[in-house]
Amino acid sequence: MLILLEFEKKKNVVLTGRKIIGATNPAASEPGTIRGDFAIDIGRNVIHGSDSVESANKESALWIPDGPVNWQSSLHPWIYDFVCLTIQPGWDIPSRKTSGWSSLACGIQ
Repeated sequence: MLILLEFEKKKNVVLTGRKIIGATNPAASEPGTIRGDFAIDIGRNVIHGSDSVESANKESALWIPDGPVNWQSSLHPWIYDFVCLTIQPGWDIPSRKTSGWSSLACGIQ
């Protein structure tokens, strides 16, 4: 999930945001911060906060292109791969009409 909060005109927005997020190292984050409550390991970041308004503008330009954004769940490729790799010839595949599962997505008819 991507949540962008942009309060560029607010006073001390970067400092306030970083206080809410917590220290980069979850072990050093205060309880009640996002990282302090939800992060376990420094290598598995649960949230990112820019260190300045300038950085936020630069970073958002990398991730959010101009124009409409076509969103697709990041789970889609994993689910597709899992389903396609676990179906074996001769298995009893449920009907698309009864299960809602699309066997045609993997080329199984």
